[in-house]
Amino acid sequence: MFTNHNNIMPLNSVTGYRILYVILFLSLFSCKSKQDKSDPVVTVLVRLEEKATVAALENDFSEYNLAFEKLVSRPTNIYLFSYDQRKITIARLLQELKASELVKEAQENRNVQTRNIN
Repeated sequence: MFTNHNNIMPLNSVTGYRILYVILFLSLFSCKSKQDKSDPVVTVLVRLEEKATVAALENDFSEYNLAFEKLVSRPTNIYLFSYDQRKITIARLLQELKASELVKEAQENRNVQTRNIN
């Protein structure tokens, strides 16, 4: 199957298949890791009521793995949360968040790309 034109070390078919399996094995993991990195983290912006806490909201929405990411604005009480998009759609999560007594407003967080104006 594989031939060595330099006559340094001949490759038999067993060695050739081993090399092929190693290359195939490594390429599968390489593709998987690239795929995982490209999956965007889905986040929502939530404006909490005055008396509400991040911990209380996380507790109420724990079934969706709602997790605090960062404080966006202290004066307006806006926080960024991530969640498990395999458990709930963004539309349904926003609907449930808006219905919560802990939440004043909720919206999907969208990445904004700046553009160069020349």
